[in-house]
Amino acid sequence: MNKILLTIGTLILMLCAQAQAYAAPINLDKLVPRFGESTGDKTNTDLSGKYNELKVVGDLPEISAEEGVATVIITVLTWSMILALIALLAAGIYYLISRGEEENLAKAKSIVIYLLVGMLVIAGAYGLVSGISQFDFLK
Repeated sequence: MNKILLTIGTLILMLCAQAQAYAAPINLDKLVPRFGESTGDKTNTDLSGKYNELKVVGDLPEISAEEGVATVIITVLTWSMILALIALLAAGIYYLISRGEEENLAKAKSIVIYLLVGMLVIAGAYGLVSGISQFDFLK
Protein backbone atom coordinates (compact mmCIF):
# COMPACT_ATOMS: atom_id res chain seq x y z
CA MET A 1 0.00 0.00 0.00
CA ASN A 2 2.82 2.38 0.89
CA LYS A 3 4.57 1.66 -2.39
CA ILE A 4 1.41 2.44 -4.35
CA LEU A 5 0.89 5.74 -2.50
CA LEU A 6 4.53 6.66 -2.98
CA THR A 7 4.33 5.90 -6.71
CA ILE A 8 1.12 7.92 -7.12
CA GLY A 9 2.58 10.85 -5.18
CA THR A 10 5.74 10.80 -7.29
CA LEU A 11 3.72 10.75 -10.50
CA ILE A 12 1.59 13.68 -9.34
CA LEU A 13 4.69 15.72 -8.45
CA MET A 14 6.29 14.94 -11.79
CA LEU A 15 3.16 15.95 -13.68
CA CYS A 16 2.88 19.21 -11.72
CA ALA A 17 6.52 20.07 -12.43
CA GLN A 18 6.08 19.28 -16.11
CA ALA A 19 2.88 21.33 -16.30
CA GLN A 20 4.63 24.36 -14.79
CA ALA A 21 7.43 24.05 -17.30
CA TYR A 22 4.98 24.29 -20.21
CA ALA A 23 2.55 26.75 -18.61
CA ALA A 24 4.28 30.09 -19.08
CA PRO A 25 6.57 30.76 -22.01
CA ILE A 26 9.71 32.69 -21.10
CA ASN A 27 11.19 35.40 -23.28
CA LEU A 28 14.88 34.45 -23.32
CA ASP A 29 15.96 37.53 -25.29
CA LYS A 30 15.85 39.74 -22.20
CA LEU A 31 17.65 37.31 -19.91
CA VAL A 32 21.08 37.32 -21.54
CA PRO A 33 22.62 40.33 -23.25
CA ARG A 34 23.88 39.76 -26.76
CA PHE A 35 27.41 40.73 -27.73
CA GLY A 36 27.37 43.99 -29.63
CA GLU A 37 23.87 44.84 -28.42
CA SER A 38 22.76 48.12 -29.93
CA THR A 39 22.10 51.03 -27.58
CA GLY A 40 20.91 53.97 -29.64
CA ASP A 41 22.81 54.81 -32.80
CA LYS A 42 26.15 53.16 -31.94
CA THR A 43 27.07 49.61 -30.94
CA ASN A 44 28.09 49.24 -27.29
CA THR A 45 30.29 46.26 -26.48
CA ASP A 46 30.71 47.28 -22.82
CA LEU A 47 27.39 46.34 -21.25
CA SER A 48 28.58 46.58 -17.63
CA GLY A 49 26.70 49.84 -17.16
CA LYS A 50 23.43 48.29 -18.29
CA TYR A 51 23.91 44.89 -16.64
CA ASN A 52 25.58 45.20 -13.23
CA GLU A 53 26.06 41.44 -12.99
CA LEU A 54 28.63 41.55 -15.79
CA LYS A 55 31.05 43.57 -13.66
CA VAL A 56 31.70 40.50 -11.52
CA VAL A 57 32.43 38.32 -14.56
CA GLY A 58 35.28 40.63 -15.59
CA ASP A 59 37.00 40.04 -12.24
CA LEU A 60 37.12 36.26 -12.65
CA PRO A 61 40.54 34.73 -13.34
CA GLU A 62 41.17 33.16 -16.72
CA ILE A 63 42.24 29.52 -16.35
CA SER A 64 42.64 26.69 -18.81
CA ALA A 65 40.65 23.48 -18.77
CA GLU A 66 43.68 21.55 -17.51
CA GLU A 67 44.08 23.89 -14.54
CA GLY A 68 40.37 23.61 -13.76
CA VAL A 69 40.42 19.81 -13.83
CA ALA A 70 43.58 19.72 -11.70
CA THR A 71 41.99 22.06 -9.18
CA VAL A 72 38.87 19.89 -8.94
CA ILE A 73 40.92 16.70 -8.51
CA ILE A 74 43.14 18.28 -5.84
CA THR A 75 40.07 19.56 -3.99
CA VAL A 76 38.46 16.10 -4.03
CA LEU A 77 41.68 14.51 -2.81
CA THR A 78 42.00 17.07 -0.02
CA TRP A 79 38.46 16.41 1.18
CA SER A 80 38.97 12.65 0.97
CA MET A 81 42.09 13.00 3.14
CA ILE A 82 40.11 14.99 5.69
CA LEU A 83 37.42 12.30 5.73
CA ALA A 84 40.09 9.61 6.10
CA LEU A 85 41.51 11.43 9.12
CA ILE A 86 38.05 11.60 10.67
CA ALA A 87 37.59 7.88 9.99
CA LEU A 88 40.99 7.20 11.55
CA LEU A 89 39.86 9.05 14.67
CA ALA A 90 36.66 6.98 14.73
CA ALA A 91 38.70 3.77 14.35
CA GLY A 92 40.88 4.83 17.28
CA ILE A 93 37.79 5.37 19.40
CA TYR A 94 36.51 1.95 18.32
CA TYR A 95 39.87 0.48 19.38
CA LEU A 96 39.56 2.09 22.80
CA ILE A 97 35.96 0.97 23.25
CA SER A 98 36.80 -2.66 22.42
CA ARG A 99 38.36 -3.07 25.92
CA GLY A 100 40.63 -5.92 25.02
CA GLU A 101 38.09 -8.13 23.24
CA GLU A 102 40.13 -9.90 20.58
CA GLU A 103 37.46 -9.79 17.86
CA ASN A 104 36.86 -6.05 18.20
CA LEU A 105 40.58 -5.34 18.52
CA ALA A 106 41.22 -7.21 15.27
CA LYS A 107 38.45 -5.23 13.54
CA ALA A 108 39.84 -1.93 14.79
CA LYS A 109 43.38 -2.84 13.73
CA SER A 110 42.24 -3.86 10.24
CA ILE A 111 40.26 -0.62 9.89
CA VAL A 112 43.32 1.40 10.88
CA ILE A 113 45.55 -0.51 8.45
CA TYR A 114 43.10 -0.04 5.56
CA LEU A 115 42.76 3.64 6.39
CA LEU A 116 46.52 4.14 6.46
CA VAL A 117 46.90 2.38 3.10
CA GLY A 118 44.08 4.52 1.69
CA MET A 119 45.71 7.67 3.03
CA LEU A 120 49.00 6.68 1.37
CA VAL A 121 47.18 6.19 -1.93
CA ILE A 122 45.46 9.57 -1.54
CA ALA A 123 48.77 11.27 -0.72
CA GLY A 124 50.43 9.63 -3.73
CA ALA A 125 47.61 10.69 -6.04
CA TYR A 126 47.77 14.22 -4.65
CA GLY A 127 51.49 14.42 -5.31
CA LEU A 128 51.08 12.95 -8.80
CA VAL A 129 48.31 15.36 -9.79
CA SER A 130 50.15 18.33 -8.28
CA GLY A 131 53.33 17.41 -10.12
CA ILE A 132 51.68 16.72 -13.48
CA SER A 133 49.54 19.85 -13.34
CA GLN A 134 52.70 21.99 -13.28
CA PHE A 135 53.79 20.75 -16.71
CA ASP A 136 52.49 22.39 -19.86
CA PHE A 137 51.98 19.58 -22.36
CA LEU A 138 50.16 21.50 -25.07
CA LYS A 139 52.86 24.05 -25.90
